[in-house]
Amino acid sequence: MLRIPNIRFLNYINTESKFNIMETNKGIKMVLDILKTLFELKNSLIGQTSKQVHKHNINRSEFITLISICDNEKKSMTELCSDVDLKLGSLTTLIDNLVKKGYAKREFDKKDRRKVLVGLTIKGKNFIKIISKSFEDNSLRKIEKLSVRENKDFFEAINILKKMTEKLKGKD
Repeated sequence: MLRIPNIRFLNYINTESKFNIMETNKGIKMVLDILKTLFELKNSLIGQTSKQVHKHNINRSEFITLISICDNEKKSMTELCSDVDLKLGSLTTLIDNLVKKGYAKREFDKKDRRKVLVGLTIKGKNFIKIISKSFEDNSLRKIEKLSVRENKDFFEAINILKKMTEKLKGKD
């Protein structure tokens, strides 16, 4: 149930805290606007790549997982859970599907047999090559529309976002 503060309480709020609340609301709106812009940027850069991914019978979560695996030769399930923001049970089902489709393989860690490692099969590696090429071509077509100065500003902004994201990842 929504609790509405009484008038006495509202009288204690000074102009400074009203200002802080207004600034906080502006900040929240700005963050939401940035997230919306990043989502639009992602969609713009992915472009036709998304259609190609679906032609290979790969859904969004599977695609993100394959991209995460391709960064390393093999990854543990724990690392993948963190990378793709899924719970272990959901990731296990997802990996089962990728194994059935022939894109991923499981193996036990030679040092610790309790640990399951996930890697790409040849089919998975070929898929990533095709999709990476498509993404690269589409992204270059988009970025070529920018002037030299806009290009520089764009990559500086991306680097700043990466640095800020790393800072925000810290434990609360």
